[in-house]
Amino acid sequence: ASVIEISDGKITEEITLRGKNSRPYRDAEVIGWLDDNVAVVTAFKGDARYALTVQTTGRITELVKLPDGAAEFRAGGSAFWYVTVTPGEGIELGPRGPSALHRVTQDGADLAASEEADAIIEDALVSPSGNAAYAAGGTLKVRFADDGFKNAGTGKPVGWTGGGSLIATREGGVRIIAPDGSSK
Repeated sequence: ASVIEISDGKITEEITLRGKNSRPYRDAEVIGWLDDNVAVVTAFKGDARYALTVQTTGRITELVKLPDGAAEFRAGGSAFWYVTVTPGEGIELGPRGPSALHRVTQDGADLAASEEADAIIEDALVSPSGNAAYAAGGTLKVRFADDGFKNAGTGKPVGWTGGGSLIATREGGVRIIAPDGSSK
């Protein structure tokens, strides 16, 4: 069974990941915090990969069973996020579209926040407040608050400012995209 360390800044706990009937989870990866007391972790049970919430008290809950094509795991805006891709045929071909960015709430509701029919969602980023951005087919898409994703030109997201603006690369330069859509 995987053992992870969870710390609330004052106390650090070692938590052994076990599911129902004490079945162990393995190959755990801590993704991030959903809030001050709940972390999200991915781990395998048998051949299936799950997203789990782990509270600082040690309580473990299966959030969602992840599909085979799940990748790019993130935490932000009190939710767990992941990307799905369509696997390529055979060993030589990489993944392809369609692709989707999923948002899973703490109660386990799994919703496709954005979908790309012919491209792969890459470089997905989520801010602590729940803003999100990604690149697909060379196009930068961004979502502020609960608005839908909007085309923000070309580029790739690289981070967030303390004020909630997106930092993105574009044609060798860097630009800042504010929540009102303006950029510099």
